[in-house]
Amino acid sequence: SQHQTYTYLQPKTHITLLDSFGSNEHISNVENYKNLYKDYVQKIQKLKKLQETDNQNQQQADFLKFQIDEINAAEIIDINEFDNLTERANILANAQELKSISYKAFEAFYGEDENIADDLDKVKGFLEKESSLDVNLKDITKNLDEIISNLKETARDLRNYSDNLDCDEESLNQLQLRLEVLSKIKRKYGGTLEE
Repeated sequence: SQHQTYTYLQPKTHITLLDSFGSNEHISNVENYKNLYKDYVQKIQKLKKLQETDNQNQQQADFLKFQIDEINAAEIIDINEFDNLTERANILANAQELKSISYKAFEAFYGEDENIADDLDKVKGFLEKESSLDVNLKDITKNLDEIISNLKETARDLRNYSDNLDCDEESLNQLQLRLEVLSKIKRKYGGTLEE
């Protein structure tokens, strides 16, 4: 037919023409070869996919190892550490104000001019004198005595609290650095240290 000679001149058709002149055994071998080659190509593609998957898995494993190392480097011992350090940092940052307020409260109990302790002692003295006239005042005096005792204990606690407060800039800086590390870990890996 017209243009058929053109097909025969194309080098890509030569092998097909040549194979068509072969015996049945030759044609069987050619088919067998084609099947083996097709299987080979499929296995090569499968191998490439497996290698890509392996590379992705290795990258994922490396990334997870990096994350684990980063979390371990943070040395998180207590899941409440962030909250505890935040509270401690607030106290250190406001130490001067807390010291001043607690000392003023102590002075209200035991100040030089007027104070609650002296006033309550006067009231207690009046009630003790008058309790001889009315027995009911003895219970009130006893209650007042307990209140005075509790107030004195509270005043001692306030004085000790004020005396023990220390505005240590070095400690505050260390706490803030630690809080930054913990904040970074929380931001990257979950909302809380527990996560």
